Amino acid sequence: MAVGPIPLSGPRQDGGMDSAPFPHRTIMNRRRFLAGAGAALASGSLASVGPDWLTRRVLAAAARGPGSLPFPNLAAGTDTMPGIDHIVVLMMENHSYDNVLGMLGRGPGQTPRGDGFTLGSDGRPTATNPYPDGRTQRAFRMPTTCQLPSRPSQEWTASHNAYNKGRMDGFVSTPISPATSEIVGGVAMGYWTEEDLPFTYSLAAAQPMSAVSAVSACRAGATPNSRPVPTATTANL
Repeated sequence: MAVGPIPLSGPRQDGGMDSAPFPHRTIMNRRRFLAGAGAALASGSLASVGPDWLTRRVLAAAARGPGSLPFPNLAAGTDTMPGIDHIVVLMMENHSYDNVLGMLGRGPGQTPRGDGFTLGSDGRPTATNPYPDGRTQRAFRMPTTCQLPSRPSQEWTASHNAYNKGRMDGFVSTPISPATSEIVGGVAMGYWTEEDLPFTYSLAAAQPMSAVSAVSACRAGATPNSRPVPTATTANL
């Protein structure tokens, strides 16, 4: 798919960056979760929900032991979720929700869907992140669907620097790894739109989506973040 170059404005007068910073480029495991859910139910924190579908399943799951079945009184293969034919789990390594689907339903005349970007009066995302020298990088539409080498970084230290104890202000400024002083840079704030990823957006627009749009098992590399998909545990990595 060919993606044309996006007009790039360069630095603003206040020292920030409005658009692309590279203008020349066209251990939480299942058992602990269930134990916590059981404790929450026992304390009454979910009592107000009532005996609905979710509460019944949380209650049943919290009481289960290792190797047990969710509904031991039913024959194997019994459909306990009528109306749902398929559940699709999409795992995108090195990509955040905002990076791929942050603009879902946020085009002119559309209704926002998912936990994506907050848009300003100019129709563009308001999200920013600072550079080490104090400049700010505003979220920008990527000029290409290609990804830069080692950026954004998924390395352990870089991931923790990006999170920065919950401040979420280190994505641009963190070094790629402890072995270099080269920072991730503004590409960490890049995103794609429906025009760039029409197939991905068509799937998201036509299907129900989880209220929790993005989950990371831990701030680290591929292995511990990939394991929960088939196993529901990080195996204490």
